Parts: sequence; C-alpha cells; structure tokens
Amino acid sequence: METTATFIRWAIVVLTNHVSVQERLHAEIDSVIGGQRLPALDDRSKLVDENTISAYILTSAMLTVSSIYLDET
Repeated sequence: METTATFIRWAIVVLTNHVSVQERLHAEIDSVIGGQRLPALDDRSKLVDENTISAYILTSAMLTVSSIYLDET
C-alpha cells in the first residue's frame, strides 16, 4: 500500500508541476480509451506516454527517497 500511496503522491506532484505532460497524458487516455467505456488491461500496451510517465515517476520517487534515507545515516 505504501508504494501505491507514494506513486500517487509523486504523480500529483509531477502532473501539477508539468501541465503540458498532464495535457498530453489526458489526450492519450481520451484517444485510446475514450469516454464511452472503462479501461481494460489490453489498453496498457497502447498507452505509450502513460507508461513512460509512470516509469519516470517511479524512478524519481525512488531516487528522492533513497537520497533522503542516505542523508539521514
């Protein structure tokens, strides 16, 4: 659960600080999924920007948390 909460927190930080990325992600989700159905697991491979942004968020969060932990020791 902590990993999910951390990811969501970092996603909010990244997307609120980078509005163009937020807009691009929103456009991709609208084009792949649309507003008429729920997302499916098969959609994951079609969401290229979403996968890239998720990887960036996970990497950024891990580097930040690791550097804070190392500074405390």
